[in-house]
Amino acid sequence: MKKVFAVMIFAVFVQCLGCAAFAAENSTNIGEKYFAEIEVSAAWSFAEKTPAVYGIDIAWSNMTFVYSGEETKLWDPKTHTYDVESKGEWKEFSAEITVTNHSNISVSVEMEYVPEDKTCITGSLSKNFAVLEAGKEGDYAGADFVTATLYISGNPSSSDYFGGEKIGTVKIIVK
Repeated sequence: MKKVFAVMIFAVFVQCLGCAAFAAENSTNIGEKYFAEIEVSAAWSFAEKTPAVYGIDIAWSNMTFVYSGEETKLWDPKTHTYDVESKGEWKEFSAEITVTNHSNISVSVEMEYVPEDKTCITGSLSKNFAVLEAGKEGDYAGADFVTATLYISGNPSSSDYFGGEKIGTVKIIVK
């Protein structure tokens, strides 16, 4: 019984003793109270979203082409019609088209000349496709561009084109 009594006294004695506490560097013991300052910080994690913004300039030179020539109308008495002979040359036969990319993404440019159905005049472009790089921040004048030249050829007759008729269309597709 003495042993049991001694163990109980020892347990009471241990509980009366103070216990040691360890704190961070910014802790203070004020009397019987413990005070601590803990720095709180945050780190921001976010995905940057930059939506595509298109800014495309399309410029072209004069698209009126000049053919200079002469025609001879020969009367056919058997059919009561004229046979037309024409000779001439194109005085104005080319024009430039420039596409400039001011977008914040790269774009592809497709160009095509489509003649009118009724015409004997053909056209071709010096470039039909290009990839233009995205604009660089703060460098408006350095924007990427492509210039294509449209060339017109053929031998029109004045009965078909007596002045300013549409001979075709340049289609430009930007993707």
